[in-house]
Amino acid sequence: MDNNHTEDYVLVLEDRTEVQNASEVGKLSIISDINDEGELKTTPKLPIRVASSSSITKTGC
Repeated sequence: MDNNHTEDYVLVLEDRTEVQNASEVGKLSIISDINDEGELKTTPKLPIRVASSSSITKTGC
């Protein structure tokens, strides 16, 4: 029996390549797969913003 519970986790990638300052939030996406070479496959960018360091909300909510 597998006890890793990998289905309980979501990897989120923050792309900060276009960020202009330290307080700006980068674009977030979900990692959907990692191939044998270690390359990441991600979902489309998610339109969310960080409301505080402990919560994430959807943009426009």
